[in-house]
Amino acid sequence: MDDCLTPVCITGALPEDGSKRTAITHRFAPGGTYYLVVDGEQGNCGPFTLAGELVQSPTGVGAGGTPALTLAAHPNPADGPVRLFGTFTSSPGAKTVLEIFDVAGRRLQRYEGRADSGELSFVWDHRDQGGRRVASGLYFARLRVGDESVVQKFVIIR
Repeated sequence: MDDCLTPVCITGALPEDGSKRTAITHRFAPGGTYYLVVDGEQGNCGPFTLAGELVQSPTGVGAGGTPALTLAAHPNPADGPVRLFGTFTSSPGAKTVLEIFDVAGRRLQRYEGRADSGELSFVWDHRDQGGRRVASGLYFARLRVGDESVVQKFVIIR
């Protein structure tokens, strides 16, 4: 796109010969956040069909072909409580630690338990260990299960 506002644009406008492109294929780098913008010639997107395949990096994939450890934050960005949901394959009873950090690397919260069910769900109310509400900004949650860890970033807005 000639008028693309993002740092990297995947494709351009309709071909000048009037033909319509019916498919776009792109392989994204692992990790990061991506946005799909579909827009027609007159600024309206019109009807379209989106189909795709998500292929994960082999890093962190267990023997069964699924990630050994995942962590998600929802909603993201959030103006209310954030639900952190983790899944993992590990030995029953493995030590589980969920920590929340600010962008400066200061640990705000720490929760510890045992990995028995293969999943973790926690709702964070934007309060640090002292009970103080945190400011808007970028935050990181780190889930450690046994010797493995995963980090998820999320944004708090007010």
